[in-house]
Amino acid sequence: MNNESFDQTVLEVRSDTASGAFITRTYAWMTLALCITAATAFFTASSEVLLNFILGSRFVFFGLIIGELLLVGALIAAVRKMSPAVATLVFLGYSALNGLTLSVVLLAFTASSIFLTFLITAGTFAIMS
Repeated sequence: MNNESFDQTVLEVRSDTASGAFITRTYAWMTLALCITAATAFFTASSEVLLNFILGSRFVFFGLIIGELLLVGALIAAVRKMSPAVATLVFLGYSALNGLTLSVVLLAFTASSIFLTFLITAGTFAIMS
């Protein structure tokens, strides 16, 4: 094995290791975000005051959904300019906002089927990390 081939092999191993670490961190963040979304959704669905606030006005309900979409667009557009702390806070805020909008889904399905779905998804993300 010549020196150039050895250097290339070392670079490939380092690249694979870095890629694996990146994917692990990504799935860990996805797991955290899903848990925040689930907790927010369950809390909201169990609060009559919050449900009345969200469902009592089309303006609020659609405002939350539009706000969620705008937040995603803003995050995508500005993420490279944000500090890691700000990007993290926006991402976690999005997870909570997602929980508010998804809380309505909890009213349509049984608690056990939704819990199982969240558990399987979060477990998959955790295992992948």
